[in-house]
Amino acid sequence: YLPQGIHALGVGPYMIGRSWFDLDVPTIQGSIARGDTDFLAQKISPALAQTTEYLLPKVESISSEYDEVILAGFSQGSFVAFDLMLSMLTNTNMAKKVTKAMLLSSTMARPKVWAEKIANLNGQKIFQSHGLQDPVLPLQGAESLKTALEASNAEYKYLGFAGGHEVPMEVLGAAGSFLQFH
Repeated sequence: YLPQGIHALGVGPYMIGRSWFDLDVPTIQGSIARGDTDFLAQKISPALAQTTEYLLPKVESISSEYDEVILAGFSQGSFVAFDLMLSMLTNTNMAKKVTKAMLLSSTMARPKVWAEKIANLNGQKIFQSHGLQDPVLPLQGAESLKTALEASNAEYKYLGFAGGHEVPMEVLGAAGSFLQFH
């Protein structure tokens, strides 16, 4: 599942992106760069919790027909995908189904909440990528998430790439290999 954000964002001529919640990007960037987890907890965590609460029953209903659930997203979408994964792990009907997550240009969006929930990972496969020069989500936040996932019981792969807030061909190739990984 790659849930599409509900807000349209103009990202360039003839290009529209999507977001789940409206946040002040420059403030987020500065907070991540400073390691200010209080800002993340106060601003991102509640918006992300609402989004997960909204999407969780929909994903559970749709996925009842499938044996496996793979969640993926880019930027805010990766926050949503990972938060959904962590929430699904506490549901006995869903825990065995949610097997993989692809987090493209992600960060430790809910430091306090995720720190506890990451302990529930047990064999799930997680792929994370991040641009080394990402101007939107500073590398420090991606590295914080990377450190937590490396210490977990997940099967974790990370790809840092020379680039910014994007999904280059190098990441697409690695993501394709990840999806075929059993």
